[in-house]
Amino acid sequence: MNMLRRAFEENKRRNIEILAVYDNPRTPVNEQPRPSLVVEMVRGSVAQVRDDSPAWFHAAMRGTQFEFRTLRERARDNFEL
Repeated sequence: MNMLRRAFEENKRRNIEILAVYDNPRTPVNEQPRPSLVVEMVRGSVAQVRDDSPAWFHAAMRGTQFEFRTLRERARDNFEL
């Protein structure tokens, strides 16, 4: 999960232009997986963020400026990190 944190940091520094994080939930064997967008960042700004986040995202971002709650607030305020 450290790589995910680093990707957010690099996006904030604008070394990564677009960062899109997807959740790929488990599906029954006979069903096609349907990844869903958790958050998309463009040059340090929140472009899209879904209404809820998976537990793994909360755990990975806990204690950082990229916690899900903070990203939702930034998206609502259209505020750059």
